[in-house]
Amino acid sequence: MATTANTVLPIAALGGQGGTEAAQSGTYIATDGAIVKGDILIIASGKVDELNVDPTTLLIVGVANEPSTATDDELNVLEALPGRRFEANLVATSTTDLASGVFATHCGVQFGFTEADGDSLAAIDVAETGAVRCRTRNWARQKNSSGALPAQVHTPFAATLAIVNPRVEFVFIAIETIFGT
Repeated sequence: MATTANTVLPIAALGGQGGTEAAQSGTYIATDGAIVKGDILIIASGKVDELNVDPTTLLIVGVANEPSTATDDELNVLEALPGRRFEANLVATSTTDLASGVFATHCGVQFGFTEADGDSLAAIDVAETGAVRCRTRNWARQKNSSGALPAQVHTPFAATLAIVNPRVEFVFIAIETIFGT
């Protein structure tokens, strides 16, 4: 099987906690027009702003469900509720792809985030084990032969994947969110 480079895609919600995606979202005011869909958001000066690399004192609100176009835009946010599942790409560092192979050592581990390759899309950084913000789950999605990510087709972490920067399921660590206890 040939190795496939997986394009870093925006973080997406997978549901969880029952209910619909719309019921698990909230409206917040954006700090500026630079927020893109899939950005991890924190509260800054009473508004939501994109997460900078590895902040340790700011709590996560959720993930932008749409882009902002101006300061003080109302922004739909997929809230980081306890147990709510999301998916993101797993990368080695902000500028290094995670090579294909067996990802069992990345299952159930706490990692931080980075902006992959300077493209402004958040990804899980396996090199960041200090400022941890999420815990990976037990599967990855693999592209099909046409290069598209199939819906609801998952490969166990224990399997060898011929893919770079796989999509993985994760949950935000509750104490790192505004919804934590």
